[in-house]
Amino acid sequence: MRYDLNQSVSVPNGTASSFGGYYTTMITDRNGNYATVAYTATGSPEVSSVTTRDGRRIDVSYLALTSTESTRRINTVTSSDSTGSHVYTYGYTATAGNFGGFQLTSVLRPDGKRGLKAHLTPADA
Repeated sequence: MRYDLNQSVSVPNGTASSFGGYYTTMITDRNGNYATVAYTATGSPEVSSVTTRDGRRIDVSYLALTSTESTRRINTVTSSDSTGSHVYTYGYTATAGNFGGFQLTSVLRPDGKRGLKAHLTPADA
């Protein structure tokens, strides 16, 4: 496997400083198959899409930041291929005592069923 690390990012680490690094923009296997990774903006760690050599694609959308958040949460992930598009929608609950923290509590699948049964009540599942 080959990883091209061309997305330079600076990410807040919960203190007054941040840490920097490089995120991958392409992954290639020994047979020449690859996936390209796109980001929402230059310097951002947020993935906007992943596209494979054969045309399959995953798109990621994010919820807008609230005044108490430092990072955005994933809203939807849409996979697209020759069979069409399939949307997964994510739901969150604020965590008590954790300023700006959220826990993933539901995943609405393309077939209309909900995932994460371990975190849902039987009525939600």
